[in-house]
Amino acid sequence: MNKTAILVLGAPRSGTSLISNIICEIGINFGDPKRFVDPNIHPWNPIFFELQSLNNLNDEVIRGLGSEYLDADCMPLKEDFNTDFIERYKTEIMQFIEREFDGANVIGMKDPRFCITLPLWLTVLRKLGYTVKLIWVVRNISSCLA
Repeated sequence: MNKTAILVLGAPRSGTSLISNIICEIGINFGDPKRFVDPNIHPWNPIFFELQSLNNLNDEVIRGLGSEYLDADCMPLKEDFNTDFIERYKTEIMQFIEREFDGANVIGMKDPRFCITLPLWLTVLRKLGYTVKLIWVVRNISSCLA
């Protein structure tokens, strides 16, 4: 059976939660909502469609690149995602997918950290047999201007 992973990409506050909600409503599995980022801890958004474990894993990958997610100067190069680096995280990603999606053939994932970690996820998901689809959400600049 074909496996598809849909990754929702975009900066924080760009509309990624809205898009994720829409595609979840049509049946894309984003994991157990009880395991999403807790809106009581992050009250600016009632539902993120982000698994806390995905955020944690991406934070670990970014630390493996020698940075932190909120560092403004963290932009890895293609060579940073060499074979050794990918192998270091491949098992963790496989375990994450198995644990959070329980064999679903079509999965959705959203995390603004994908803007930094995307090369790793693309490589590993493809090695696992997933066709990867990207949805890139860009906020209209006119909504930011007064």
